[in-house]
Amino acid sequence: MTEVNTVQRQIIFNNVLLNRASITTPLQDKKGEIDPKTGKVKSKYRVHVLFPQTHPQFNELQALIRSVALAGWKDQTQAVLEQIKTNNQRFCMQRGELYYPSEPAYKGMIYISAGNKDQPTIVATENGINIANRGTPAILTPSHPKWPYSGCKVNAHLEFYTYDYNGKGLGCSVLGLQFFEHGERLRGASVSSGAEFGIVPAQADGAPPSQPATGGAGLI
Repeated sequence: MTEVNTVQRQIIFNNVLLNRASITTPLQDKKGEIDPKTGKVKSKYRVHVLFPQTHPQFNELQALIRSVALAGWKDQTQAVLEQIKTNNQRFCMQRGELYYPSEPAYKGMIYISAGNKDQPTIVATENGINIANRGTPAILTPSHPKWPYSGCKVNAHLEFYTYDYNGKGLGCSVLGLQFFEHGERLRGASVSSGAEFGIVPAQADGAPPSQPATGGAGLI
C-alpha cells in the first residue's frame, strides 16, 4: 500500500539536543521492506531531537502540529489523535522516559523522531558564513568538527505531515540541521573494551573435539 502524505507544515526548531543521529549513512528498514522504485531495502536518514517542555517554541510547535492534524483529518482530528498520540509508530512526538527509560538524555525530555529518504541539508557557521553539504562553495563533510553528532545542539528544519499507510499517523521529516553548540557525545548500546575478561585456561588452545551426531534434535 502506498503511503499518502496529505498535509505538510514546516518549522525551524532552534537549540535542541540531537540524538540517534544517522545523517551520514541512512538506516535500513528493520522489516526489510523493499522500495519498488529501486528494488532495494528501504532506508532513511533519521534523527531524534530532544527538548524540555519549557522550550520557548513548544507552544508554537504544538499549534503547528495541531494545524496539520486539523487540515488532514477535519472533524476526525480529536478521535484520531486520541488513538495515535501514545503510539510512537504513529505519532512522532513522545515523552522520552516512556520509550527510553534507561537513557539519561531522555529523562524529562520530549523527543521528535524525524526521517528523510534524502540526506538532509547539514549547515555549520564557519568564519562568519554558513557552509553546507550541498550548494555552498566550501562543502561541509562528516569529517568537519561541526558536523552534527548525537549529543550536540542543533537548529532543526522539520516538516510535519499526516499520512495514511495501513492506518492514519502524523510523522516528521528532517529537512535540515544547523550545528548550534558542542555537547557531550551520546551513544546507544556499548561494547566490551576487552579489559572485562580474564585469561582463558591453556587447554583452550587444543583442537576441538569431534562432534557426536545429534539426530537432528532441537531445543524444543
